[in-house]
Amino acid sequence: MRYAVSDGRGLALEVMPTGAAPWRYRYQFKGKTEKVSLGQYPLVSLKVARSKRDELAKAVHEGVSPAKQKQLEKFALANSTSVADFSERYFKEVIEKDRKDTKQLRRYLEKEIYPALALGH
Repeated sequence: MRYAVSDGRGLALEVMPTGAAPWRYRYQFKGKTEKVSLGQYPLVSLKVARSKRDELAKAVHEGVSPAKQKQLEKFALANSTSVADFSERYFKEVIEKDRKDTKQLRRYLEKEIYPALALGH
């Protein structure tokens, strides 16, 4: 069962049934409740989560919606990321951490996938 542990001023740690625990900041913006994720505990400490919350509270006070801003940033990133950029990032962050020998997969990317997509990496 999901539950939240509040730290105050809109900051809470949501504990999921899976054990994941994301920090969330909830706030009112133009009469509506919005929320934004601040990262996963323990990767994001309480001190860092509070600091992020304070920055976002300042933005709300200045008339900026942190949730809308985050959506715009994700959209801009999605539009600026090429297939080659994505595949290289995936290779480094997932494949290289998961496997000891990545030569065969690297060769497959270089010889089969990139040429088929005309990426010429």
